[in-house]
Amino acid sequence: MSSLHCSSDARPSANGYTALLLVIGRTNPWKNRLEIIRRVAAPWQQTEIDRISRTVRLMAENAQDAIVFVNEHQTALWLPVYQKYAGNLYNEARTLTDSLDHALSYARAAKEFQQLRREMGARTSL
Repeated sequence: MSSLHCSSDARPSANGYTALLLVIGRTNPWKNRLEIIRRVAAPWQQTEIDRISRTVRLMAENAQDAIVFVNEHQTALWLPVYQKYAGNLYNEARTLTDSLDHALSYARAAKEFQQLRREMGARTSL
């Protein structure tokens, strides 16, 4: 939770979640571009695009729910419902990070494989 803006008494504020929601909202142009790319992407890429889109949508929903909760329950951030929002955001951020890491690792490996094939003079098709 360290990335959220905290007040002087170390409680996350709705401003921190609002900032998160703004960042997530800025992904819409990227999401639209991903949807266009998805049409011509390989199946594994389509799966990752779907996973990333779903995760970003869930993050936006959880951030919105957390904003509403924080605004209405400033002194009750210890309640399990709030902790669930925070935990969900953490888990979704981890899922997003893992998905992007896996996609980038695969892309690097595929590029390296193609480069090695060219260097070895191997045929281009398997």
